[in-house]
Amino acid sequence: AEELIRLGPTYVKIGQIVSCRDNLLPVEYLVALARLQDRVPAFDGARAAALAAEAMGCGSVDEVFLDFDTTPLAAASLGQVHRATLSPRALAAAEAAKAGDKAGASSGAVGAAAAATASGAEEGEGAGLPVAIKVQREGLRTIYDKDLGLLSKMASMLDKFKVGVSGAEQRWLELFEECSVVLYREIDYRDEAENAQRFKRDFEELDWVTTPKVYGALSTERLLVMEFLPGVKVTDVEELDRRGFDRRAIASRLAKAYLYQFAKFGFFNADPHPGNLAVDDGVPGGRLIMYDFGQACELDETQRIGVLETIQSIVDLDPAACVQAFEKLGVLRPGYDAAQLEAMVGLNFASGRVRSKASRSKEEDQQGNAAEEKKLSAELAAEADTRRLEAQTARAEQAEASGSMSEAGEGGPSMSAASEASKQAMGDFVMPAQLAFVARALAQMEGVGRALDPDFEFIAAAAPAIPEMQGATTYVSDYLTKMGRKLSKFLAKMGPPTSPGKKEPPAQAESS
Repeated sequence: AEELIRLGPTYVKIGQIVSCRDNLLPVEYLVALARLQDRVPAFDGARAAALAAEAMGCGSVDEVFLDFDTTPLAAASLGQVHRATLSPRALAAAEAAKAGDKAGASSGAVGAAAAATASGAEEGEGAGLPVAIKVQREGLRTIYDKDLGLLSKMASMLDKFKVGVSGAEQRWLELFEECSVVLYREIDYRDEAENAQRFKRDFEELDWVTTPKVYGALSTERLLVMEFLPGVKVTDVEELDRRGFDRRAIASRLAKAYLYQFAKFGFFNADPHPGNLAVDDGVPGGRLIMYDFGQACELDETQRIGVLETIQSIVDLDPAACVQAFEKLGVLRPGYDAAQLEAMVGLNFASGRVRSKASRSKEEDQQGNAAEEKKLSAELAAEADTRRLEAQTARAEQAEASGSMSEAGEGGPSMSAASEASKQAMGDFVMPAQLAFVARALAQMEGVGRALDPDFEFIAAAAPAIPEMQGATTYVSDYLTKMGRKLSKFLAKMGPPTSPGKKEPPAQAESS
């Protein structure tokens, strides 16, 4: 951790990502790297106050704020957060001034706030508004220019030698350029303010997740002013337990929040490490608070649908639907071999190499509905040769039962066979830049989820929200489509029925 801090903000970001991946490093390394989430060495508080004043274009923070605590609440790779108090009158004046300046926070808004603060002090204004102020470290753009210039050369070399990821094609320079856009946006706090405001609008009707309100009239490129909204760090399990929060419910809410971001809104926080997540008592069991929207990404409508259908296909253990979802995600190269991919996905499902706890729950539900399926079989049998149809039905059910046992791992394909099939199919895959950010967010979120609940799994936690996300009409339509496919397969197994007592006409002799 110390060496990454010495190397600078770019490398601290890498350390933050790795610190959430409990499958990459031994626990002692993860503990050391965890400090990079919110305990990077702070810079001098008096200097932070001076930088804040400089960012607002005024002589001192005292001109705008009633007080400014020079002891930071937290320090991270790009900046540090201080608590301050803002006059409500100053905020109202700044917002009114900003309304006439569509370009964003301006010296006019700051000047109006300063004038209102001074006026309030003279009139003995009462208690102010608690706020949190994020002040950017000095020289970040210069550091980024240097570090990203080096990384650009590395990405070009990887493309030149066609270095893939587990056999899948990876366009490294394209990914790097997308990452660079996100990283440079991260050091413009006006972009972060817009991202946080968008997230707050997206989730405004849901009470179990929130983010601090941003005061955009006073926020600038290097200063972010927001509501002071404290909480317990999401991985401080001892404090969460002491406060009586439901860690399993919090983990589920985190998964649901990301399902909504990926598949409903198409806009997500790409940096959910523990330092950016907290919990308060806003709802029973614990309300999730998300901080820091410096890194946020968008998915288009087709990708959003692809995310949702990928999750649903894993729950349903449906290889064909999974391949169709991959196509919508844009992860398949033109001319891919659909049959090979379906076979590969089927092997992964059947061997248990890719399977969700939600898939097992669904199988249990299907077994519980066996009586209804037999009733349907009986109704079909009444319309055809009863004895013949019942015998065929019994054989079909026996075959399906045998198939379920194989999927459970008894006599089915091995994980090594599924792994080998996956390697052979990797040439059909490519990773779009946006989905690299999805993968990163998922990796960080999985780490946080397991810290809250050792049994956490994103798909299992998110699956119950899928009908709610799809809406009743879409969900019922999809359900009927699936049932129609199953019924077609069932009838195909039985072959054409014959009516009782009806004989096939004799074959006619060929004319000579």
